[in-house]
Amino acid sequence: MPAGPTATGFSPGFVSLGLEAPLLTTLETLGYEEPTPIQREAIPPLLAGRDLLGQAATGTGKTAAFALPLLQRIGHEARARPSALVLVPTRELAIQVGEAMQRYGKELRMTVLAVYGGQAIGPQLHALKRGVDVIVATPGRALDHIRRGTLKLHEVKIVVLDEADEMLDMGFADDLDAILTGTPKTKQTALFSATMPPRIRSIAHRHLHNPVEITIAKEPVKAGTAPRVQVATDVAARGLDIPQVSHVINYDLPSSAEVYVHRIGRTGRAGREGMAITILDPREQRLLRTIEQHTKAQVTVLPVPSVADLRVKQLERIHAAMAEVLRDGKLDGFTPLVDRLAASHSATDVAAAAIKLLVRAQGGERPEQEIPGLPARQSEFGRPVRQAGRYDDRSRSISSRPERRPTGPPRHGGQRETGMARVYIGAGHEAGIRPGDLVGAIANEVKVNSNVIGAIEIEDRFSIVDVPESLAARIIDL
Repeated sequence: MPAGPTATGFSPGFVSLGLEAPLLTTLETLGYEEPTPIQREAIPPLLAGRDLLGQAATGTGKTAAFALPLLQRIGHEARARPSALVLVPTRELAIQVGEAMQRYGKELRMTVLAVYGGQAIGPQLHALKRGVDVIVATPGRALDHIRRGTLKLHEVKIVVLDEADEMLDMGFADDLDAILTGTPKTKQTALFSATMPPRIRSIAHRHLHNPVEITIAKEPVKAGTAPRVQVATDVAARGLDIPQVSHVINYDLPSSAEVYVHRIGRTGRAGREGMAITILDPREQRLLRTIEQHTKAQVTVLPVPSVADLRVKQLERIHAAMAEVLRDGKLDGFTPLVDRLAASHSATDVAAAAIKLLVRAQGGERPEQEIPGLPARQSEFGRPVRQAGRYDDRSRSISSRPERRPTGPPRHGGQRETGMARVYIGAGHEAGIRPGDLVGAIANEVKVNSNVIGAIEIEDRFSIVDVPESLAARIIDL
């Protein structure tokens, strides 16, 4: 049985590791109760400034294991810009690690920037110019910024290599050496890898100084105890190999088409049937169209069930369950209570009361709010038919987040102006992107007048900009 809270109110598990109040407050807010094995082993030596070589699989809590001590250490010192660099193999992982570190560093007011290929470099340049505390980057894009002179690592205090074996498998060995060679010899370095082949040992020998070595073994799943439903982040799901997955449910729409394809590719393998279900926020329709264009397949949009629909389904399940109990019999222990109630109530009322208790026990009597459906869609790439501007009042806060520049005439029916192309950028509100950042980045990088840039829509994790068709390819290559 885990120990209760300490006198400070925080979990003793994390307090004992040496983490301080701001981070403990964040962990409590996020619902963290006890550290995982990799966190227990890695956090104390990293807080002490030791280099670390850790072997642990994806999904073991590794991000918090290096992020928490990293944030605490750079928070104690005069901050350089940047103070820490985290290298990861993929842009998907860069986004997720960056978001996690932003959450962990909230109380410390840390700024974190994810830097990766496949997105316009302009917004990255603006963020780097403003200055950030932590850079989370793929090796290729980090090296690109270093060569441009927009990423300077001469004052970096901590470097983390996450999923190092994946980076080597992807051919980043030379890039890693080039990046690490350009960092101060006095820096603290942590390297994490799911496997520990000789080439990982070679990198550790060249760039780590007397590291603490940690190995966290994977715990086998006992027969008959494997869960039937797995909930995972994109990063954790990369380490899962589960045969015959029948359904993949996207709780939200991924921020890129590649991640979407990777997710849904886990079902329907080897000629089997599979189904992918995505819960879509109306604000994400543009991103859905981008995914449809990328996959060259139209996603079938189904209406959200009404509260009445849910009630009908619930009663159908109860009917089936009660019919099965009646078939099985063995009701003698309950009939005396029924007889007592039937003395003053009809049999129908007694049965209805029993069903009501069952529904209440399942939470079925809680008030449910109707969810508005999506606007109607046309067949071509699922383009929505709607008037420009806000949705009607029934669509709760659907347009509360997007920002648009009032450039040119309004668009109707989701159509672009003639001669304009729509460019997707993998950064949005969560990365601190503002319309001026996008306009300035595109205008400065492509050397055009800002007046040629059309409508801009900024969502939480991506942005969409209308630009002249003649400039689209140049902007995508930034």
